[in-house]
Amino acid sequence: MHEEIMDRLLTNLTIEIDHTLKEKVVADPRDIDTAMIMGAGWPFFNGGITLYLDVEGYTPKVLQKVFFMI
Repeated sequence: MHEEIMDRLLTNLTIEIDHTLKEKVVADPRDIDTAMIMGAGWPFFNGGITLYLDVEGYTPKVLQKVFFMI
């Protein structure tokens, strides 16, 4: 159950971040990372939420692309 909840959360977060970037609410994925670190308490040592989503495979699976070229 926990894994399913986390999968849904991270899948939808990936989609929302993509919408935010496409609608030019923010210019760069690093801006989202900064907001998540400073505003939501995302652990900075994970490298930011967008990099985490890339590394964990959510961005490629959901969007067929990555936020960062790794």
